[in-house]
Amino acid sequence: MVSGIDKVKPLLAIAIPTYNRADRLERSLSDLFCQIIQSNCLQLVSVLVSNNGSTDTTDEVIDKYKNIFKQNKIYFANFSFLENRGFDLNVLNCYENCNSEYIWFLSDDDIVIDGAIDSIINDLQRHAPSVLYYNFEQEPYNIDNPYIKENILYKNIDINNIQSILKIIKNPKLTSLVLKKFDGKSGDKSKEYCFDYMHIAIAIQTGLDYGRIFHSNKHIARPDDDYMDHIDFLPCIQNNLIKTVSLLLNQNNKNDFFQHLKLETVDPLTSSMNFLSAYYRGKYALTPALKIKLYTTVANELKNLKNMNVKRIMLIILSFLKMIASLTYNIGHLVLTRKSATRIRLTK
Repeated sequence: MVSGIDKVKPLLAIAIPTYNRADRLERSLSDLFCQIIQSNCLQLVSVLVSNNGSTDTTDEVIDKYKNIFKQNKIYFANFSFLENRGFDLNVLNCYENCNSEYIWFLSDDDIVIDGAIDSIINDLQRHAPSVLYYNFEQEPYNIDNPYIKENILYKNIDINNIQSILKIIKNPKLTSLVLKKFDGKSGDKSKEYCFDYMHIAIAIQTGLDYGRIFHSNKHIARPDDDYMDHIDFLPCIQNNLIKTVSLLLNQNNKNDFFQHLKLETVDPLTSSMNFLSAYYRGKYALTPALKIKLYTTVANELKNLKNMNVKRIMLIILSFLKMIASLTYNIGHLVLTRKSATRIRLTK
């Protein structure tokens, strides 16, 4: 279902894929409204929200801010799935329904940094890029230690400038990307494969098709302060990204690019045990469902252990000892304080 699309085609659409986080979406839209009003680009920007079948009050939040944006002559569109189609299809839905020349993906729990919209518009008008990739202020990369340290425009992707996509792959933040639509042709190619990390797939495909990837040393957003408490995916999900990159480059007859990227997969066993260790030390809040997934991953990986080298054996032993130490810490914390160090997250 589509609602509220205006006929005027602004330069930049700010697209927010969301699911069952009405409170965070409201904060994001409120902040975004203030940022747009304060910018010098009011008539160049539109906003769209794609609701992935939320069952909370997300629709009410969207209706409220649709009126606020339109009353202030800011173009606004919203889209709704009847049921949860998954994050990546929601991102693709944003891309396909974007009515602007460029689209900036904004996570519903990220905070836009003052002046970011003006910076993006200036870069679009000055460099005419196909893909823009910005700094995202999240440790270990912050204002004092930027991930992208200098502005670089890559006119095309080849073996000699593989950094043009490697940097994006290694820090695949949704909110770091701004893409040119080109009538959605690059998205059509990615859609066929139903990729994980759809935003990265479309970005790489766009770069392969049209070149002109611009890396900016500006910071445009940061996460909520409690973002680590809202993780709901396995730590080995990075392996899905590597599969996506491999499939996409193979689709484009660029297997030599993949070899030069030298991407390393994450070991599901040690990463799951390390994540559980952090949970038992009280570092993260987990849903019961994710906790079960982590233990299931550990159990399945232990059953399938074979062809282990010395390095992997040592990592497994170290991760196991770390998890035991963390469990012991949690038990001691419970005995001394009568309260568990762990925190259960009951809602997404």
